[in-house]
Amino acid sequence: MIAQSQPRNGKANLNELRQQRESARLRLEISQIERLAHAEEMSSRVVQEAWGAVIDPLEYIHDDPRFGTPRFVGSEYAEIRDGRQGILYDSEQELAEIRSIGRVLGNITPGRGIVRNLVNYTIGTGFVYTAQPRDARQEPPAGLCELVQKVIDRFLDDNHWVNDLDRELRAREEEDGEWFLALYASQGGHTVARIIEPEQITEPNSQPVKGESWTFGVITAAEDVQDVRGYWVQWAAGEPLEVLDAEMVVHVKHNVSRNLKRGVSSFRAVWQELLEARKLRRNTAKGASVQAAIAWIEEMAEGVTQSQAESLRSANTTMRFEQPLPSSAYTASRMRHFQHILPGTRLQVEAGRKFHPGPLGSERAPNFLAVVQACERVAGSAWSMPEYMVTGDASNANYSSTMVAESPFVKHCEVEQERVATDHKRVLWAVIRNAYRAGLFYQFGLTFREIKRCVEIAVDPPRVATRDELAATQRRQILKQEGVLSTETWANLEELDYAEEQERGAKKETASFSQLQNSFSMTQEARCEQAARMLWEGYP
Repeated sequence: MIAQSQPRNGKANLNELRQQRESARLRLEISQIERLAHAEEMSSRVVQEAWGAVIDPLEYIHDDPRFGTPRFVGSEYAEIRDGRQGILYDSEQELAEIRSIGRVLGNITPGRGIVRNLVNYTIGTGFVYTAQPRDARQEPPAGLCELVQKVIDRFLDDNHWVNDLDRELRAREEEDGEWFLALYASQGGHTVARIIEPEQITEPNSQPVKGESWTFGVITAAEDVQDVRGYWVQWAAGEPLEVLDAEMVVHVKHNVSRNLKRGVSSFRAVWQELLEARKLRRNTAKGASVQAAIAWIEEMAEGVTQSQAESLRSANTTMRFEQPLPSSAYTASRMRHFQHILPGTRLQVEAGRKFHPGPLGSERAPNFLAVVQACERVAGSAWSMPEYMVTGDASNANYSSTMVAESPFVKHCEVEQERVATDHKRVLWAVIRNAYRAGLFYQFGLTFREIKRCVEIAVDPPRVATRDELAATQRRQILKQEGVLSTETWANLEELDYAEEQERGAKKETASFSQLQNSFSMTQEARCEQAARMLWEGYP
């Protein structure tokens, strides 16, 4: 309550009232701040860490031993499942938690870039699938390879496989750690491919039949986890489960051993590094943006009173408004002053006031970003991935050295290509089996097993490494001159069709003198026959 008195001097009384009002406002704000601080102190939870320092009071929410701390044999949490210690997951709930982390990290930076780079360098523009004789010395029945090729091409076209479904399956391997592809036989020997979500493969509530194991929705022999017989599928919540035979489902597991029924996400090993890097990058950006919004800082000289500072601030104010203060007991507000400064404005510094430049971002931000890049480099090491593919910083990158055939990332991608090619062969042979059961191969009089012995599905992936094309061609030329490399093989290495190039006028292969020397170890009759053939064809 401000005391009222009869003024002897009007101007002096007005200044005194202003000082009393400002003093009351300050006491009110202090009281409100103390109330809020006390409420936060009472509601906060302090976690006593083992090292005696609390860095993040909310860290206990994210700490989970399942992702980083192995369980020891003999502990009450350990459980032997499917022939192996369950250190990865012990239930479908834990498997779903790992899968959800992989899906989140796979769709935010830099995890999204990691998945895309792996897909781009592994799948590239798509694999090439060719049906060819398995043994060059034993020719299959006429037309068999052509029909197998026709069935493969029709499946790839009907299901939008190349550069579509194949890329999605590869991305699912990294995010979910597995993929399920159901292959439904359709009319005319066609096959329809449908993806089954991992969470739809689930264990039923009923007890398994004798001699079988139904854990994690995969039906196997009780004594042999690798003997897969079928899958329990629940297409929607609340619907009854359906059993799909193992022959019509292709299941690819990733990042686990053979004796574990389900795969786990590739992000399981690096999720902490990626989340910490994301948190640090976000906080650095937020802090820098707030500090950069401060144009300058005004400093009042020593001895300037509150009323004098108020007068200096009000003199340059172009807009003001009352800002309510948070309070549960009573309503209060604070006067906010704004000054509109046009481009090119020259500020006049009054007596008793100094201007200091604003922070314009923290000088520690580069150090924080260096830590972010270190975390992301550690995460990229899980895929032998070079730094610039994870961090997006190409300043330290040398593309020519990171994409040569001997680099770890290229080796990783080439190994992955061979593994993916094997998985694709499983899919294509299941497609051919559906066509065989529909009667498309009846005219050959062969069983399906005999067809597999006669025909091979060659899966050719795109090239990962970049090489010096001129040096590679010169090396092949030397091998050709020494009789080690044939012209047809040379053409294939250069990604050319040898027969088509000959029809267009390419020079036919002729023998060189070194090839005649290589025939010295042959019998006299064979040498004479080869020499006569070379003389007939002509050689330099």
